[in-house]
Amino acid sequence: MIMRLLVLIGLVGLAYYLIRRYLAPAPAQPKNQDRFAPMVRCEHCGLHLPKQEAIALADDKFFCCEAHARGDD
Repeated sequence: MIMRLLVLIGLVGLAYYLIRRYLAPAPAQPKNQDRFAPMVRCEHCGLHLPKQEAIALADDKFFCCEAHARGDD
């Protein structure tokens, strides 16, 4: 008799947990449009980096740092 009661309590608890988990709102996904930022290649060393972090010069040439933009080694 006690064993049946324990099993019943366990099943009710499991059902409660599953129903709450199913009805819970999904975690909010960040609406970050830069999640997949366009990548560019440094003209000097070939390093790929996000376009917003690159140093852009005329003629759509991108560099990873000031030294490479100046042509220093």
